[in-house]
Amino acid sequence: MDWTPPKDGTPCWINVLAQDVKRAKTFYSQIFNWSFTRTETVEGKKLDENEIAMFEVPGQPCPGGGITRVDPNEWNSTEGKKKGVVLYLYVSDIYAYEQKIVAAGGKKTSEIEPEGSSALMQLFEDTEGNALGIYTDISVGRLFKHIISDIIYHQAEIRFASVIRHQQRVRSDTMDLPDSMIVVGTVITSISLLCVLLRFYTRSVIVKRFWTEDILIGIVEVLAIGWLVTTSLGYKQGYGRHLQEILDRPNGDEILIRTDQLTFICALLYPWAMNLLKISCLLQTLKFFLDRTYRFLIWCFICIISILPVVYTCYWLSMCRPIASFWDPNIHGRCLVWSPWWYVGAATNLLTDVIICLLPFPMLWRLGLPRPQKYALIAIFSLGGVVCVFSAVRIPYVVRFLNSNDRNHAAAMMILAATLEINIGIACSCLPTLRPVAMLAFPKLFGPEDSRRGPPVRPRNMSFITSFDGTTTTVSGDTDASDNTMGHKSARTKAPFTLHNSEYRQSATDPV
Repeated sequence: MDWTPPKDGTPCWINVLAQDVKRAKTFYSQIFNWSFTRTETVEGKKLDENEIAMFEVPGQPCPGGGITRVDPNEWNSTEGKKKGVVLYLYVSDIYAYEQKIVAAGGKKTSEIEPEGSSALMQLFEDTEGNALGIYTDISVGRLFKHIISDIIYHQAEIRFASVIRHQQRVRSDTMDLPDSMIVVGTVITSISLLCVLLRFYTRSVIVKRFWTEDILIGIVEVLAIGWLVTTSLGYKQGYGRHLQEILDRPNGDEILIRTDQLTFICALLYPWAMNLLKISCLLQTLKFFLDRTYRFLIWCFICIISILPVVYTCYWLSMCRPIASFWDPNIHGRCLVWSPWWYVGAATNLLTDVIICLLPFPMLWRLGLPRPQKYALIAIFSLGGVVCVFSAVRIPYVVRFLNSNDRNHAAAMMILAATLEINIGIACSCLPTLRPVAMLAFPKLFGPEDSRRGPPVRPRNMSFITSFDGTTTTVSGDTDASDNTMGHKSARTKAPFTLHNSEYRQSATDPV
């Protein structure tokens, strides 16, 4: 059944306490065009309009909706706070209403934040100091129905009024945000771990040799698991939760200290995981090309990337003196401004990702390979573009985290983007090495093309060069088109492509 959204300004809570009813009427009618034509009677006696004002949403009556006057002397009392009410109101365009509320005299107390996977919400204080919340549905439109039917209140003080918030703003089939993040992180880390284990199986059982990049990818996977454990602890403590919600807990201050400690650890794990992953990919790329200039550029780039995590770690460890003053406000210390380093680090990370992704393509186009094999190689190296996408997606969340007054909540999506970036990068770097396993499991689908067509035909004028590991062969020769080989004149000076026969177990004419 199609869901019809309610009109803008439809309230979930229909009573507002105010010291000045007239001013509150002006405020809400200016924003939502509420109509205050109804009157309230008690035992047949009409109440003073300065004491209570009943409202209607245009075209949709809200029985019992009203603004009630509270004696200023009772406003700050315990009883007055218990009676305080906050409204969460449906709006179709949360950004437009943010401007309208501020223009009408409201005060922002939070930025626009996601609620679960289904809605956006924002908190304000109205002209009376009441907390005012607005939200909008961004999924399938069933959120509002659950808010109306499943409201559960809990109280938390904001200035003079208490904040009454519901705890089921998302659909009943949606998990809590931190728990959802833990599940996603566990699943994606498990996938990357499976890819690494299959890669190790390929190297140890089929190829019977490990290279440096294999060891590095194993270290990166260990860091990824450490990242998962650290961030999961953070989600259990306070990541993804609003600051006020954390402070409402009996040990709220201790939770904030622990989450800052975990943030400090994450800031050390991330650069090492990403840069070691990039070095592993670059070392793997070296096996495909023999061009000296190209290899020199790759080695220079490896040296630069190797320095980055060392510099970042040294800065991060020396940022605060003592270090504990970073997470414990009770310890008096001196800290450097660390936000610029996060901006530079995020930009540098994206830049190096793009360079690594694009670096092999000029050499790929120069290969004298048949088109199917060349396209297969291009597809393999294009996997790096997936990591670039997640690296770019992460940057807005980094900016939002650094500019937020509610960093524990803002950290949730930034950490999720980093988790996806690290683990998808690991998986993509492992996929090209898994062909031997795929050939054993599905020989008809992934076996060498020549084995499917019949006995291979050895090309004329074939030259072989053995590399430092004794297993790499360079194929070249002046052949006819029917030979299906590279058309380079000199194997030692022209051919930039190398074949790993021990790794791929295939004919010389099928290098991919």
